[in-house]
Amino acid sequence: MARSRFALAAAQLAASLLYATPALAAWEVTSHLYALDLKTKFVFPARKSSGGALAPIGDELLVAAGGGRLGFVSAKGRVAHLPERVPMNVEAWEAYEFPVDPKGEPWGPWYWPFRVADILVKPRADGQYDLFASHHFFTGECVLFRVSATTLKRDAEGLSMTSPWRTVFDAEPCFPFPHYGQQAGGPMLLDGDQHLLVFVGDHARDGWGTKEQGRMPILPQAPDSHLGKLVRLEIATGRAEIFTSGHRNPQGLVRDRAGRLWATEHGARGGDELNLLTPGRDYGWPAVTYGINYDNTAPPGIGNDDVGGHGRFTRPIFSWIPSIAPAGMTVNDPRRFPLWRDDLLVASLTAQSVFRIRRHGTAIQYVERIVMGPRLRDLAWMADGRLVMLQDRENVIFVEPSTAHCDEHSRRSRAIFSLACDEAPSPATPGEPGAPMPPREPTAGAPQARNAQGEQLFSMHCSQCHRARSPQHDVGPHLADLLGRRAGEVKGFAFSRAFRSLEQVWDRESLASFIFDTSGFAPGTTMPNADVTQSEAENIASYLGDG
Repeated sequence: MARSRFALAAAQLAASLLYATPALAAWEVTSHLYALDLKTKFVFPARKSSGGALAPIGDELLVAAGGGRLGFVSAKGRVAHLPERVPMNVEAWEAYEFPVDPKGEPWGPWYWPFRVADILVKPRADGQYDLFASHHFFTGECVLFRVSATTLKRDAEGLSMTSPWRTVFDAEPCFPFPHYGQQAGGPMLLDGDQHLLVFVGDHARDGWGTKEQGRMPILPQAPDSHLGKLVRLEIATGRAEIFTSGHRNPQGLVRDRAGRLWATEHGARGGDELNLLTPGRDYGWPAVTYGINYDNTAPPGIGNDDVGGHGRFTRPIFSWIPSIAPAGMTVNDPRRFPLWRDDLLVASLTAQSVFRIRRHGTAIQYVERIVMGPRLRDLAWMADGRLVMLQDRENVIFVEPSTAHCDEHSRRSRAIFSLACDEAPSPATPGEPGAPMPPREPTAGAPQARNAQGEQLFSMHCSQCHRARSPQHDVGPHLADLLGRRAGEVKGFAFSRAFRSLEQVWDRESLASFIFDTSGFAPGTTMPNADVTQSEAENIASYLGDG
């Protein structure tokens, strides 16, 4: 893992380009049980830092950008920006004359993460709201991880602060330069009316890094440090007690309906964790991990017999290998998504997905990856039951079940996407703002029943790699507006040589032939056969052709 800062910067740039996503206003995603409508609300015009978080306030939404700006999305969808920002001392941080690294090169102010990690809103008896923010703060000499609080008022004029920010908690220690601020943690959760839980990441004080980092104390299990700990705070006094220890970079924290505490945590290379938290437990980092070092070597300080194990420490309930970079987490709200019951939903940065975790008590039955497109930082529920996601570009995406499958035929045939239509809000009258387009008249040779069956077949055999309606690539190229398109010619996707050599403009017949016998139609293609019958291939082609 001993990489120069320029090598790491290059890796971060490559990752940002790899996961860059077009700014789409609306699109559809197909999951196992729901077709989902996604609509973007652009909150901040430009991204300056990573991080940030969401906090619903009734039927409205507060958004914190990583750099401390605060945006507000009203119930009518209007976006406003508060004049105040989270108190990070950003101006001094940006103006500071940074010291040089061991090679004599200057550290830039935004090179190491310096960010807002989470925000949390607590209603008050007087109708106002307490706003808590976990964030970094620059003292002028070192960097603190802090929890700050203020009071918000919502009236006809909008959202405003009615008190100055106050400091609730400062984590120990304050980090001198160079500020290795990655692995910051930060998610918060109320614990009753008088207490707050906040995760403090280890900030790379773990002995895994460069020689400079290796000379720093290893703190996640040190009793005199808050780093690598879940801390329970008394809100009125700031008194802190260690709740759990041995954490690296926790990003999600929720309490399920049975009162259990769940957390997501970034591992190293592999070993991202879903943990069930019990007070007083030690979760092992950095003494044990299911991850490995970034240069494919064994983890430092871990004996050969312990690699891939967890020894005497508390094991995670589930671990992702390879890493997905789990971010915010929530428990499903069943008002609009009854088929998801009490599933856990986990946002992912590198996988650009939401992972839906079906469980029975504490046992995991399965994990479904729902590819959304952008890198996702946070998840929350609006008062009307919509899921809202924070994109890593600091824009928000509202998610609800699609009503496109609530027609009479879909209901009668019990198409999977129609099963929750009775619980879903009724669609608006066609022509009203936000209303769906009227259904098309079926075209000759593509009756409605065939399209419904084709959509189900596409979901079963093709949706893991392709998107049918959204002009976004996944593992394979998107299939929007496919008919009339030349094979191997769509912007932004690198086709195989075999595919580029096809002299083919897609129509329904050729598309069905390709789906039925992929390797025979395009010898040498890297796309696997779909394992469908000729009739099923024709139904899939009919569905794609009707889009």
